[in-house]
Amino acid sequence: MRLAFAIFLAVTVCAVTVCAVTGAARAQEAGSAGIDCYCTDRSGSRVELGQTICLIVDGRAFLARCEMSLNVPAWRDIGEACVGAGLMSTPDVGFRAPGVSETGGA
Repeated sequence: MRLAFAIFLAVTVCAVTVCAVTGAARAQEAGSAGIDCYCTDRSGSRVELGQTICLIVDGRAFLARCEMSLNVPAWRDIGEACVGAGLMSTPDVGFRAPGVSETGGA
């Protein structure tokens, strides 16, 4: 039984390998570019692989590059701060709407 399973497994692996290699060769011959992968920014705009933008996540601004990770496009922090990140304004914690007291009543 184990021998039969081992033979089945070996034949299956060989068949998958042949299909993958043959399929890749056919795609190259046909001039197929493959799947078009890209990242998206906060507004949903397309960002191409290799492009770098400033991301703001949890109040932290950093440069990130659109890269592939396990066949999925993902943002990778490149370890640099965004130029002008210190100039970005943050909401004032002590802001109160006009006419509202510190206790929350009007």
